[in-house]
Amino acid sequence: MDSTKNIYAIYASEDIEMVLPILHRLGPLEEDHNITLWHDDPIDSGQPWKPRDESRLNKADIFLLLVSNAFMHSEFIQQLEFKRVIDRYKEDGTIVIPIILDDCPWDIDFKSDDYNFNFKELQVLPEGAEPLSDWDSTEQAIKHIADRVKWVVAPSTKSSDQRQSNDNVAEQKTNGDTEDQLAIPFSEEQEAKIKAEQEIRIKEEAETKRKAEEDRKQREEVALKQKEQKEKRLKEQADAKKRADEEQRLKEETEAKKRAQEEHRLQQEAEAKNRAEENRLREEEARLRIETSLQAEHAAETNAAFEESGNGQKTNTKKRMLIGAVVALLAIFAVIAFSIFNSSTEEDITPLEENSAVEKSEDEVSEQNNALPSEEVEVETPSTEDAFSKLNIGDRHEGGIIFSMDSANKTGKIAHVDDAGPMPWQDAMIIHDQLGDGWRLPTLEELRLMYKNIGQGADNSGEFADGLYWSATDYDQYQARLLRFRDGNTSYHYNKEVESRRFLVRAVRDFSL
Repeated sequence: MDSTKNIYAIYASEDIEMVLPILHRLGPLEEDHNITLWHDDPIDSGQPWKPRDESRLNKADIFLLLVSNAFMHSEFIQQLEFKRVIDRYKEDGTIVIPIILDDCPWDIDFKSDDYNFNFKELQVLPEGAEPLSDWDSTEQAIKHIADRVKWVVAPSTKSSDQRQSNDNVAEQKTNGDTEDQLAIPFSEEQEAKIKAEQEIRIKEEAETKRKAEEDRKQREEVALKQKEQKEKRLKEQADAKKRADEEQRLKEETEAKKRAQEEHRLQQEAEAKNRAEENRLREEEARLRIETSLQAEHAAETNAAFEESGNGQKTNTKKRMLIGAVVALLAIFAVIAFSIFNSSTEEDITPLEENSAVEKSEDEVSEQNNALPSEEVEVETPSTEDAFSKLNIGDRHEGGIIFSMDSANKTGKIAHVDDAGPMPWQDAMIIHDQLGDGWRLPTLEELRLMYKNIGQGADNSGEFADGLYWSATDYDQYQARLLRFRDGNTSYHYNKEVESRRFLVRAVRDFSL
């Protein structure tokens, strides 16, 4: 052969049982046609795809993409590595062969800043894009796929094989005896070779199944641990909400008691004011009556002066009558004054006694809590400064995790306890529609603080994934900045308007005390 050709097979780890027979069929190509077949980089579910050797993406002559539901919904489809494969096909004509394993949405458009791409542009296998799982004979479908790949690798193989077959037929006709003698050793050698290959394949399949089983158990353990952590977090949130509701209820009860006491005091003051006004009106009425009586007395004295010279006896009689009238008026005045005095005294004493009783209950409330539970009970609440000083980075507060605090202004920032997405940037900018008012997409600086304080840069108490997270910080007019939480890398930036650019979102919210 002129040179070695490299075939890079990329597939999802969930499809290993369908992929292995295909790889075994392609195995002889490595020896017969000087081929190197790379197939040790499966895509793990829910994890960013990382090749063992990134140089393979540049060295591969043929890419075999084993397409399935797991493949189409993997992180690999969203990564730069997938775009590099398509870029090589677009730029230098590198061969890309999609092999459809099951019924999946493989014929979708992949949008890029430079071009749009669809698998329909390529030669899709099996023939007619019929999924491998739909063939009546899986062995026949795999043989068909292997033959097509072999033809792509060595287009002249078919004609060479045909000529060799014709030569063999001619040789059989002329040298039948010689062929019969060589047939038995050749068959035994082939049978031994096939048997050895089968044993190797069986061992590899067993090893693959063992690794798959170990991976499954590890995923189950991780899922169980995450479930336990989530249940614990939900319980803590429920307990915190219960405590907050109880504190709010006690606060409202205390305020209601204070309002009731204030209303009672204002009512007593109003009643006392009304009684004082009534007493004033009574005193005014008595004063007017006395003035009227004095005016009548003065008129009588004046009339008596005019009649004094007429009849002395008559005058004396009138004087006695006048004196009697004055005495009667004085008696009436005394009775009215006594009545006013008694009324004023009784009305004034009552509020004084009530006020003293109120003052007594206020002074002695600390000693009579058991006897008078309904009186004023002041609930001591911590000051804002004390409450703020008890909070720390990593504490759960108001439905989130604190990752930044400003002790001078009594403010801080919290991150949501869960990731959202993956989603496009435009959906990330309206994350408050999904999580509620106050939540928003963080800036790049806020992402750095989360990585440093509660992410992989610290103890990862925020449970961040290793992937990329959107920020609200622009790179330019069309692109936004991202941060990768695996290592805190902030050099990523992608188009904000491309629907296929989907990354994780961790919403944040400001708080103050």
